[in-house]
Amino acid sequence: MLMTCAIRDSAEVKIWRRIQHLRSLHRKSYIKIGVLGCMAKRLKDKLLMDDSCKTLKAGDLQSSSFDHDNYTAAADFVCGPDSYRDLPKLIEDAHSGLKGASVVLSLEETYADVTPVRRHFTTDESSDPIPAPTAFLSVMRGCDNMCTYCIVPFVRGRERSRPLDSILHEAQSLFNEVYSHMFLAL
Repeated sequence: MLMTCAIRDSAEVKIWRRIQHLRSLHRKSYIKIGVLGCMAKRLKDKLLMDDSCKTLKAGDLQSSSFDHDNYTAAADFVCGPDSYRDLPKLIEDAHSGLKGASVVLSLEETYADVTPVRRHFTTDESSDPIPAPTAFLSVMRGCDNMCTYCIVPFVRGRERSRPLDSILHEAQSLFNEVYSHMFLAL
């Protein structure tokens, strides 16, 4: 599964390249390819197509010359940013040979009941983990501004905030884990 970003063109270029690599492995084994996140929402149909796939060349990776319309992928499933609860069914269908997509944006989903996995650092292999001193705490999703140059409202949906008690609970958990800095992420 590839977690994607569609906000920056260079991020999409990297994902197209990774999909092509996985596609070569896909033909040789039981590997299933899933594309998740904003790019899945934005390019659902293109990501699920699997005919007339061109080969990417080194020069194609320059974001100014890359045109994703000339390339197709062979994803087995795509899952948009608000559809993570559908992942088990999408994966099950993919293993049964069915392609699937779930990219509907929610007006209510805030991820309030999802606790992010935070990586811990170690000084060496034998020592106990040392918590990272900084954590990002997401307080809202989406955007309502509809700026002409921005795709956020179209791939992440309308603005919605997490409930205050959910934010406070996560902040307390971070404090208990000895995170010394917390950044509120919009």
